Amino acid sequence: MQYSAYTNVGRIRNQNEDCYLAETVTDSVSLFTVCDGMGGASAGETASATACSVYHSAMTAALKSHLTSAHLLTPLNAKLCKRLLVDSITEANEAVYKLSKNDPALEGMGTTLVSVLVVNKTAYFVNVGDSRAYYYKDGELCQITKDHSYVQYLVDNGMIKPDEAETHPHKNLITRSVGTSAEIIPDLFALDIRRTDSILLCSDGLTNMVNEGEIAGVLGDDSIDFSHKAERLVAKANSHGGTDNITALVINTHLK
Repeated sequence: MQYSAYTNVGRIRNQNEDCYLAETVTDSVSLFTVCDGMGGASAGETASATACSVYHSAMTAALKSHLTSAHLLTPLNAKLCKRLLVDSITEANEAVYKLSKNDPALEGMGTTLVSVLVVNKTAYFVNVGDSRAYYYKDGELCQITKDHSYVQYLVDNGMIKPDEAETHPHKNLITRSVGTSAEIIPDLFALDIRRTDSILLCSDGLTNMVNEGEIAGVLGDDSIDFSHKAERLVAKANSHGGTDNITALVINTHLK
């Protein structure tokens, strides 16, 4: 499956604590992930890289096992895909949490994680934190995931309006993350996809700087080569201030 990915430190930060991975398991099964780390010194970078690596290793190993001839009687259906996603993000959480407890320099580190597993014409999403997944269809951008953030909590409980969330002083406080506690509660989503659409995974360094209309404009602009879509989105974020690390991963759903 074709994808375009780009990550950048931004214009303010000294190091990039974002991480992404993309992997094609078979012609009809692919896995994509974005993580945004947090913590002092190199802790955020360690958290995101560890979570991304452990999660991908666990997922691909499980997928390849179930796709071998010995497991043909166990179809890669929705129930199984969701279980693999939960098991793998749980393994990633345990790995990051263990590192943080064993090294004082890494204490309290954590990371967001948003991922999509594409199986034939279905996309299975998992997320923890405020990195997002979007689906672009017929010129419209739809947010699939829901932020695990303090501001989202305020919106959900009617304490502030959605437009107030954009400028709230505590906008960057997240309520769930990978590695900051012994247990994790991810959200899961499933979506039927078409051959003509796109999926976007991104860190909040993009969505805090670029509004959804601008994102949709880039995704729908046929004059931009697909391989440059992610880089163009990151460039827009930097042109608007680039106050955080920025990662964009755009997936073309043109399946075989």
